[in-house]
Amino acid sequence: VCVCVCVCVCVCVPCLVMQVHDIQSQLRKAEMDALQSIYLNQNSHVDNHRKVDLHGLHVSESRRVVAVLLSKAYKAGRKEYTIVTGKGTHSEGDARLGPAMMSFVQALGHSCEWKGPGQLRVGMTARC
Repeated sequence: VCVCVCVCVCVCVPCLVMQVHDIQSQLRKAEMDALQSIYLNQNSHVDNHRKVDLHGLHVSESRRVVAVLLSKAYKAGRKEYTIVTGKGTHSEGDARLGPAMMSFVQALGHSCEWKGPGQLRVGMTARC
C-alpha cells in the first residue's frame, strides 16, 4: 500500500502497477470504441444477418466481429454469409485480411470460398 502524500507523480511499484493497469484499461476501451466506430461506419447500410464489411479493421478485430456475426447468422438459420474483406490494396505486400478470414472461418467449421475479388462466401455448415 502506498503511503505517498506528495502531489508529484508517485514512482513506487504498487502505484506504477496500478497506473499501468489503468492505462491498459483505457487503451482497451479506446480500441473497442474505434472498432465500433469503424464497424458502424462501414456497415450502417448492411443487413448484418447476411453480410459484413471489414474494411478498416485489423485481422484481430475482424476475428471478433466475424465470430459474433456468424454465430448470430447461424442461429437465425442463414445458409450463406458474405464477408467483404477488400482486395488488400492497403496492405504492404500481399493481402492479409482475406486469407486470414478464410482460415478463421474454416477453423470454425464452415465452408468458405472466394465469391469475387475481396469477398468471401461462407457456407453455414457448423455451429459457431
